[in-house]
Amino acid sequence: MPFNATVVEASDLGLGAWTVDPASCIVSGSFVAATQYLASFFWKPDAASSAPFPTVVLVPNIVVGSWTLAQFGIICQDQVGANVPGTLLASSTATLPVVGIWSQVLTPAAAAPAILPEGRYWLSLVITGTTGTASSASNQGAANLGANLGTDTAHMRFATNGTTIATITPSSNVAAGAGLFLVAAVR
Repeated sequence: MPFNATVVEASDLGLGAWTVDPASCIVSGSFVAATQYLASFFWKPDAASSAPFPTVVLVPNIVVGSWTLAQFGIICQDQVGANVPGTLLASSTATLPVVGIWSQVLTPAAAAPAILPEGRYWLSLVITGTTGTASSASNQGAANLGANLGTDTAHMRFATNGTTIATITPSSNVAAGAGLFLVAAVR
């Protein structure tokens, strides 16, 4: 029985968490190179449906012919052991996207905990290549539609911060650059 009987949750599909329910998204758009996009997710380890530490990112709706390298990371929103908010806990290798549902392997950083505790995290995306068009993912519209309503700058649900996959200063998050909402799942 799903946690919410009327809404499909990420755990119902064997996923650890997702940034936005893909079923609620209807359009795509191109991400800009050299911008780190942040999309918040809540990690709640569940032995039946997720690993102790997310090691795979799944991104739906990659556009055909998007020949640009992309890289992902996981950044903590709150203190995780000795890791202060904004610490990069895992990252992927910059890779060429494939059409459809694209998966990326995440490698935990040396300072990352073996088991990711329940809490708030950001999935980050940086388009690192400069050839062709940027990869696209579903979005729900512009950043001014209330996606960050009720959050402070350091805890925005969708934002941009920096130009590479790296540790960030959460108080430097920018909502204006997050008109595209990264839709992805981690497991």
